Amino acid sequence: MPDHGLGDVWTLIFPRFDKILSGDVEAVTPLLVLIIWAVALYASGFAWWHAKVARNLVAEANQLFADLEPGNLWEHRSEISAKSLTCSEPVKDAWREFDETLVTEDRRLFNTVSAEEFFNEYNFAPRLIGNRFLHAAPTALTTIGLLGTFFGLTVGLRGLDLGSSTDQLRSGIQTLVDGAALGFTASLWGVAMSLVTNVLERWQEGRVVKSVRRLQSRIDGLFSMRSPEQSLSDIASHTSESREALQVLHEKIGSALQESVAQVGENTSRAVSEAIQMSLAPVMSELVTKAADQSADVFKEISGQLTASFSEIGVSLAEQLKASSESMRSTLDYMSEQLSRQADQHLAQMNVMEIAAARHLDDLRTATTEQLSRLHEATTAQLRSVTDATERQMVLLDESLPRVVTGLDRAASLVGAAADGMDDVVAGLTGVTTEIGATSTALGRMLADAIGTMDDLAEKTGTAAGALITQQNSVSELTDKAVEAAEQLRVASSAFSGGFEGMQTSQERFLADLEHRLGKHSEAMAGWLATYADEVSKQTSNRMDEWNDQTERFTSTMLNAALALSDAVDELSVQGAADVTGIVV
Repeated sequence: MPDHGLGDVWTLIFPRFDKILSGDVEAVTPLLVLIIWAVALYASGFAWWHAKVARNLVAEANQLFADLEPGNLWEHRSEISAKSLTCSEPVKDAWREFDETLVTEDRRLFNTVSAEEFFNEYNFAPRLIGNRFLHAAPTALTTIGLLGTFFGLTVGLRGLDLGSSTDQLRSGIQTLVDGAALGFTASLWGVAMSLVTNVLERWQEGRVVKSVRRLQSRIDGLFSMRSPEQSLSDIASHTSESREALQVLHEKIGSALQESVAQVGENTSRAVSEAIQMSLAPVMSELVTKAADQSADVFKEISGQLTASFSEIGVSLAEQLKASSESMRSTLDYMSEQLSRQADQHLAQMNVMEIAAARHLDDLRTATTEQLSRLHEATTAQLRSVTDATERQMVLLDESLPRVVTGLDRAASLVGAAADGMDDVVAGLTGVTTEIGATSTALGRMLADAIGTMDDLAEKTGTAAGALITQQNSVSELTDKAVEAAEQLRVASSAFSGGFEGMQTSQERFLADLEHRLGKHSEAMAGWLATYADEVSKQTSNRMDEWNDQTERFTSTMLNAALALSDAVDELSVQGAADVTGIVV
């Protein structure tokens, strides 16, 4: 076999593209080689592009966890979620689903599912990992090369005629060899491009898988794993601790309630005493002060109005008398002038004028007398009204003050009866009863002083009352206030007598409500634990079933692919052996 240089080898391997438009058999090999190159280039570019996209997605996911430590994950959780919104859809979806599985405990984050479930190559490179086109591309390239080989052998065998002459047989064998050479060239390029494409695809896929595995390791290193079994164990231990705590809780509650009842009794007695001393004493003092001030103001206003009324009446009478005298003087002057000039002619008119002047004086005297009489009657009636109102006020005070003292005595007896019925607050209520008795004595003394003050006030009112209607209104208002004060004292006494019964009822209601809430809480905890156990069992069973299904599908797919490749290799081996046998024969 002659030696060939590198140029001869390249000539044998490289197809003759100048024959592609010749239209004969030699145009098939360049055409098939171009198809092989195009398929290999497209598959390699497709794998490179999607591998680059996947690596970019992994880089985006790594940026979410940049500068993070296991101790500060809880503080930066919201920041990571905000950053994920600006990332690509696969990264955003992966973090959202992973974030839904995180649990918080003591300001720490734990993952219940590993990062491989969400941050994997199937989510970041779905068109690269498990792509049927990329997996079938090497087989397709090999098949196209074999197609060229079979085409060349077919053409060569068609030109071979074993019954021809030696020269024709030699020419047919040469044609067979040339056709086989053309076919093997296409097969050579198909196998070579298949190998290159397969290597490039596996290399790109391996780079993506390695970057994803590093991302998964980083995430699993940041987040501590909290499995469902561990959670159930923690819940069981916490339930045991809760049961032990609840066993001693009723004793603590009883002790706390006893202390609370004792403290409430002391605080109640102290508050009631202070409230009575701080509310009733100022009210009575203010009542006496207001009564004295109002009476003084009323007397002052009455005296001022009387003085002003008499002054106005005197001024009015003086003005009327002055006007009448002036009118009379002018009339007399006019009449004297007229009489001096026409004494004889107007004598009769002079008599008429004298009669008219006398009538006018009588009318003026009568009007003045009537005005003074009406003023005297009005003054007398107003004095009588003021005296009657003052007497009614004194009677009302005499009737209401004994009822107030009786109500205070009844409140003291009710407080003593309530103190006998409550063992826990006997000492405090005894002090309250004593203070209430002292307060009642002080109130009686204050009311006695008020009665004396009102007696003095009545004497002053009787001596200084005038003829004004406003005094009656003031006394009526003062009477209404006294009635309201007596009603307030009666209401306060009733409220104080029923305070301890309300406190006992509230305590019984609180104990019953507390027992009911504890029972509901225990039932709710038992229901939550049962529901959680069922949900964990269901989720674990579903995930295991899904994993088994995916494993079975993947195994069956790989088995079918292996069987197909084995069948193809067997067929190629059988056909190659048959062709070699035919050539040898």
